[in-house]
Formats: sequence, C-alpha cells, structure tokens
Amino acid sequence: MKYKSVLIASPIILLFFLSACTASDAQIATAIAQTEAAKPTSTPEPTATQTPEPTQTLTPTIQPTPTIELSGVVQKTYSNIDVIYRDEFDNVLSGFSPAGWTADGEKLYATSDASLEINGQNTVAFFDGKTISVNEAVIVRFKFAPKSNFTIGIDGVRQGQRIPAFQPGFRSVSMEFRNSPSAFFNSEQNRYYSRFEGELKLLPDVWYMYTLGFAQGKQFVIKIWDPENPQKVLIHRKQVDDMTNVNIFIMWVDQNAELYIDDFTIIKFSDFLD
Repeated sequence: MKYKSVLIASPIILLFFLSACTASDAQIATAIAQTEAAKPTSTPEPTATQTPEPTQTLTPTIQPTPTIELSGVVQKTYSNIDVIYRDEFDNVLSGFSPAGWTADGEKLYATSDASLEINGQNTVAFFDGKTISVNEAVIVRFKFAPKSNFTIGIDGVRQGQRIPAFQPGFRSVSMEFRNSPSAFFNSEQNRYYSRFEGELKLLPDVWYMYTLGFAQGKQFVIKIWDPENPQKVLIHRKQVDDMTNVNIFIMWVDQNAELYIDDFTIIKFSDFLD
C-alpha cells in the first residue's frame, strides 16, 4: 500500500512541476516582450528634400537717356527743351546710307570720319525717319565744299510722303546758300526770300551750326552760327501761314557740290525765347 501511494503521488508532483515550468516559460516570454518594448525605437533618417534653386528673374536694364550738351544759342532760342532724336552717324559703315535717310541717285553716305555726305548733280536728300511738327526744331552741324550751292530746311509732306518741288501741295522753308545765305519759302505758286540778320560770313570747309524751329501760329526761326564764336549768329524769323504742320528735314545740292552734316538732332520745345 505504501508503494501504491507513492505511485499515485508522482503524477501530482509531475503536474506541479510542469505547471511550474509552464509558468516560468510565460514569465520568460513576458520578460522578453517587455525587454523588446523597452528598446528605443529607431527613428528613420528624414528623407532629404532637394530644394530647387530659385529662378533668376532677369530685370531689363534701362539705359539712361544720354546727356546731350546743347549750344547756348539753342538754349537761348527755345524753352523747355526735350531731345527726341539724335544721330551722330558713328555707327554707320563708311560708304553706306544710315537708316531713315533717302537720296536721289544714292548720293548720300557716311564718311570715314562719321559725318554724312551728300553730293552730285541736283541731288535731294531727306530724313523721313521722324517728322517735324509744331513746337519742334532741327539742329545740325554742317560744312560745304568750295563753290557749292545748297539748301538746308524742311518740306511739307502729304501722308508721310515727300512732295516733289513745285508740285501741288509743295511747301518748303529753308536756308539756301549761293555765295551767301538767304532764307526761302517756296510753294507751287509762291516763292520769296529774305536776307538774314547778323554778321557771319560762311566759308567753305568750316563747320557751322544750324537750327530751324517751328512754333504755334506757324512761326519759324532759322539761326546759323559759328560754334567757335557763337556771338556771330545769322537770324531769320518769319510767320508762314501757308506752311504745313507736318514736315521732314531736307537738303539739296547743286551739280558738283558737296555738303556734310553731323550731330543731327530733333527737339521739342514750349516756345521761342527770342
């Protein structure tokens, strides 16, 4: 009987042992889980985001209006001057005509010293790149060859087109030189001239300055002076009721004549000063 009770007790001990083992495994599993949970979580490195380079905005460079020193004669003639066109012919290849200029028989071209030459027999040259209207004036430097007859002035235009001399609608105000200068008005019906006031003898191969201004009331002034001695000025003032309001700068030379111009300038102004 004693032996039997031992045998009966043995399964109980075994169950107890297994139960203990089972509990121990559960505790181990729990401990492992807690240990894993306690480990610091690895934070992934942030993905590098490439910031695009800022787009460069190109701001156009505004070229300043060139400062042009105008003669004291010009400043004493016109008020509130604004230069609206300027051509010094220094960007034109020698032997070629600059843009905006037209001549009969292609007798107009830039020279090697950056001036503009007109020559030939009864050649007309004109600038139609910019018209000359009320309260505007042209300023130009000029010289002429010996024995040259020539004209510098403005002609009326019809719808932007030059009207041939003495044809219907033709109008012209100019300085004409034939041994001495005269102020001329021409139309298809009328022609008259006047002498300039002042003491200045125009000589060949000498640079002179010229301005012709057109103001309200169809008032005109023409002045010619020596830039080396600006006190010597030729002046002509006239009201020409028959003149047009839109004009172009024009030149004419007689046969075998040579006329040179430079520093061609058009200005706006408010009124005549003298």
